[in-house]
Amino acid sequence: MSVLHTEKDTAKHLAHDYFINGNILYCTHQAMLTTSGKTSSLIVGQNYVETSTMIPYVEGVGENASFTEITSFAQMNQTHVLLADSHHGCIRSVNRKTNSTRHVAGLCKRVSWADELKDSDLQTSRFYIIGSITYHNHIIYAVESFKRRIRKIDLLQNSVKTLVDPNSLRQYDAPGTIVADYIRGQIFVSTYFGVAQIDATNDSFVYLTHGKERGDKVGHLKYSEWNGATGMAFVPNNTLVIADTLNSKIKIINLNTSKVSTWCFAYAKSKKNCSYMRSPKSFLVKDKRLYLSIDDTISMIDLPTWFTYEPKVFVDDSLVYQETADTSAYTLSKSAGLCEIINPPTSVSRVDREFAWN
Repeated sequence: MSVLHTEKDTAKHLAHDYFINGNILYCTHQAMLTTSGKTSSLIVGQNYVETSTMIPYVEGVGENASFTEITSFAQMNQTHVLLADSHHGCIRSVNRKTNSTRHVAGLCKRVSWADELKDSDLQTSRFYIIGSITYHNHIIYAVESFKRRIRKIDLLQNSVKTLVDPNSLRQYDAPGTIVADYIRGQIFVSTYFGVAQIDATNDSFVYLTHGKERGDKVGHLKYSEWNGATGMAFVPNNTLVIADTLNSKIKIINLNTSKVSTWCFAYAKSKKNCSYMRSPKSFLVKDKRLYLSIDDTISMIDLPTWFTYEPKVFVDDSLVYQETADTSAYTLSKSAGLCEIINPPTSVSRVDREFAWN
């Protein structure tokens, strides 16, 4: 079922909008927008720019800000969003209250394959094309797929370091999409041959899948086989939804049981034929439906009947997070009282105070 057409542009990343409850936040090549499912509103950038020249780096408000290629974003909290301006090789932030942008990390100039890797502070570190980012507890994790690297950007320590390099990866493998489990402190990365995990507490990088070559096998996660795992979403019931692109399938990983199941769908008339599945750029699980960004369309399809969601309670220090059944919000219980906040449960408002985001 088609939800929204994004004109000539491609919807590249979907997420629950923490600033406007019930909306979907998404980005195109040069803009970030929010939609209720019927109409879209521009937040920053230009919704569609047809040009063969390099778009300049410009900080600004609304449509006065410009980006060369937004590939990914990560919401710090309800009011601030991090954007990967990939071809400028930098991370930028957006204040949702004012729709204004500001520089966060990287040089913000045109990238080149010949650029040398540089780990330093936020202002002078050098990035190549950033394909995917996620955020957890004042840390930005950035994937540079073409260089086969994952970078760790620490906002509190004002530092950038290479967390994963080609030596950490299997031969011919490369990282794709990166997502965070905000509650358990785990970072998940799709790779060409499967899925890997980063422990946010000690930066350890481990493969969850055993395969070293392409294939198509489900069952136990460790022995599953993949062929170009790309788009990925984390669902708070400890589940990963991943596009197994070259197998033309969507696979669901239950991390509680380490079980991989195939959910195959197609745009072809035959329900048994998945060969026409175009690769989803991003997923969003909302209200027992799966939203997908494919080319210039955001589509919605019902989750399979065997995909169940059972709310659970997790304890993190002095906070207790109660998941709600629609996966779009949490209830935060604290000694000071009870309040409801939008997913994820974030304590990063302290980062806002320390960095005095405008």
